[in-house]
Amino acid sequence: MKKPALFSSEKFIFALKCLAVAAIMCIINFFFKGDVESLTRATLSEMYTDGPIDVLFIGASHTYRSYDPAAIEAATGLNVYNAGSALQQMQGSYYLLQEAAENSDIDTVVLDITYTMQLLEGTGERQTVILTDYMKNPLRRVIYAGSVLGPEGITGTIWPCLHNGVFNQENLRHHLTGDYKKDYASIVFAEEGYHGQGYVPDYLTVPEDFTFTRATEINPAHPISDFTMKYLKKVIAYCKKHGLRLILADPPMPDGTLVTAGHFQEYIDAVGGIAEENDLEYWEFNLAKDGLLDLDRGDFYDETHLNIYGAEKFSALVSDILASGNTDIFYDSYAEKLEKNPDGTLE
Repeated sequence: MKKPALFSSEKFIFALKCLAVAAIMCIINFFFKGDVESLTRATLSEMYTDGPIDVLFIGASHTYRSYDPAAIEAATGLNVYNAGSALQQMQGSYYLLQEAAENSDIDTVVLDITYTMQLLEGTGERQTVILTDYMKNPLRRVIYAGSVLGPEGITGTIWPCLHNGVFNQENLRHHLTGDYKKDYASIVFAEEGYHGQGYVPDYLTVPEDFTFTRATEINPAHPISDFTMKYLKKVIAYCKKHGLRLILADPPMPDGTLVTAGHFQEYIDAVGGIAEENDLEYWEFNLAKDGLLDLDRGDFYDETHLNIYGAEKFSALVSDILASGNTDIFYDSYAEKLEKNPDGTLE
């Protein structure tokens, strides 16, 4: 009996075509992925090559613009890393924390609890793909991207060029240089720059006529979204399971912004209740006492973020806390803070 011609079968030819398409897509993805100026690419690439981490800062832009790892390491002798990323919500922090913990021995996690990110009910595309594009664990990438974006998110984890391809000669040239692969020299702009270990300070200061107004209004009846609570509980459970010290921390924002947002005390009370219920530390730096963190207009980049000058002051205070263990530095209420240590941004 004549054996079937396996190599001429339609299934085999189809498989070859699929492999060819996949190979071509991988080549295109490698050379034309439009991430030359991606801050998260630099942050995660360094994180995966870093050694043990005594203190991991994790969260959104208030994290990567506020904590200066080099300054904190110099002052404390601790190994520090900043795993902040743009618009990172609690879901992203949960998945990124697992990536970091699988890659490094971590002692302490300082989790960003800035109110503007904790009010949102859901995660968007941008804050998802800038993490899943560079996460190592393929299953976690698929689960995270798929839960947010569906099938499109899953295919995007395999071929990121589908959502951020830049098909020109300049992009190709960057991908073949040392700047892209290691030095990150291409990630420096007029307003900000990558300073290593995940730290991205803002260089500018608000104009003299700048008015600080609310970024997002706080709902006193529901100051933290259900979406945030879902993943915050997961973060807390993960840290407890793996013996990680978890600290809820809120980097300073301008008083002018917080006052016009309204009901900031209700937000503090809600976070404080979560911390007390789960036996966690809560560092609310918007309650910092006079003489410990004295900020003014020149320390802010916009209505919510510190600039490089404010981050320098803030990182010095964080270093003192980490070195001494003294957290008795906060007023009992936001009203008391406004009375005794306003930051100069109120009109």
